[in-house]
Amino acid sequence: MSAKIVRRGVFLIGIGSVLLLNNFALLDWDIWYDLLRLWPVILICFGLERLFRDSRLSGLTYISPILMALTFAGVIYYQGFSKEEYFADFQEYDRELHHWSVEDEGGYSAVKLDIDFGAGSLWLKSGEGALLSAKFDYDRDLPRCRYDVDEGVVSIKIRSEQKSFSLFSRKHHNHAKIEVSKKYPLDLSVDAGACELNLDLSDLELTDFELDGGVCDINLKFGDGSEHLRATIDVGVSDLDIQIPRGVGLKLVKDAALSFFNHNGIKLDKVSGSTYLSEDYSTAEKKIDIYIDAGLSSLAISSY
Repeated sequence: MSAKIVRRGVFLIGIGSVLLLNNFALLDWDIWYDLLRLWPVILICFGLERLFRDSRLSGLTYISPILMALTFAGVIYYQGFSKEEYFADFQEYDRELHHWSVEDEGGYSAVKLDIDFGAGSLWLKSGEGALLSAKFDYDRDLPRCRYDVDEGVVSIKIRSEQKSFSLFSRKHHNHAKIEVSKKYPLDLSVDAGACELNLDLSDLELTDFELDGGVCDINLKFGDGSEHLRATIDVGVSDLDIQIPRGVGLKLVKDAALSFFNHNGIKLDKVSGSTYLSEDYSTAEKKIDIYIDAGLSSLAISSY
């Protein structure tokens, strides 16, 4: 059996094993971010096979499938068994946090929040007091934060700059906890890389919501503060868990290769190839339209 055939078999077994572990929640979906960063290993395998194939050292071509297997095994081990565990909130960290806030001076008509976040973990929820309060736990470059006010609308931008190189996406501490005032209508845009997102928007009056992500583990909780909310989610290989308030009509339009789709507690009627409506959509006083464009991902929608 040639090294080429063995390599192909190892590649398929590796991909299938990762997907299986993803489906059983034994590995986070952001493992694909690390695997994609290691794509040059494929070129190395091709080079090894061509270099030794027609020589007296042809047995060395089997280094190619061995290297492929070690790559999969190394990433799976790192993600599943050796990664650090973090708290579910900013408590008991052993490093001083970086704080940044925008005071609420009153008289605002709306808030526009734009977050550009790389790899790590991001929590966002409503808060009291300040217009926005952010805590960052970074051991690399801290995010750039700025805001301005134009005709009563506060525009806040948070940019994550990660200039340091890291082979694996979660080798550094990159965490942010953001609290936004619920006093004003909010236009929220989040651009994320490979990260864990916990967005509790249940107490916020969202006027627009956009999420653009790479490989993410997403927990998203909507509220009923808006009459008719349009939410756009564009992600790669991700795990999405979305909660909708009871009594709010739901329109779901998905363009996704889903490995898992569950809408427990919400009866959805398929009205076209990619569009679903809850049974109370036409009569509900408040509605949420969710447009999802995703790669190979899992999607769970529930009510609360």
